Amino acid sequence: MLFRSRDEVATAHLKFGRLHEAAGRVEPAKASYLRAIETLEETRAALSGSDNRLTFFARRLAPYEALINLLLRGAQGAQGASGVGKLGAAAAIIEAFKLSERARARGLTDFLVRQGTAPVQPDPVQSVVKSLDEGAMLLQYFIGAEQSHVFVLERGKAPRAVALDARRDVVTAAVQRFRRPFEEVKIKARTSGAAASAYLASAASFDMGAARELYEQIGRAHV
Repeated sequence: MLFRSRDEVATAHLKFGRLHEAAGRVEPAKASYLRAIETLEETRAALSGSDNRLTFFARRLAPYEALINLLLRGAQGAQGASGVGKLGAAAAIIEAFKLSERARARGLTDFLVRQGTAPVQPDPVQSVVKSLDEGAMLLQYFIGAEQSHVFVLERGKAPRAVALDARRDVVTAAVQRFRRPFEEVKIKARTSGAAASAYLASAASFDMGAARELYEQIGRAHV
């Protein structure tokens, strides 16, 4: 009952956030989305077993997506401005990137905490940028139910976020079609006891149409 109650509280905060956002009240919307996220993470932390936590979390990404989209819309409005406007855009993109990392890292964090080896979390943007070679570029995707983005990080440059014309259900279906021949290779190898390499030739005829569809959705961003 406690978990259901917290879930309902998170849902209420999410709805309040959307109402604030629809009315143009950005800061109250951000606060409501954050409260929804914090409530869900408190609930998830109380669950036992990493599988239960992952299952719980996978179905409750809406507050993360809502806040990321809100931040990036604000960043797009500030881009092209000068002075504080550009700084504000960069700060919003960094905040959205951190939120994406926060959503992505829950499973690993849970595991490390259980092992008693959870490290102090460094700033994810600085950590990534410092690890990049000169001229290298890191692309990180956040695929949402309605709106998706790719974050672009480069050393010595302000972070960017590029909107993608892609939805999670469509991308998931394209990935499944693209991977199907390779999954069949694994199944054949498992059932026959032979090495997977014995069946790789059959994977060479994978669906080019599926590959092209996937590229059009997530690989063709103008970064």
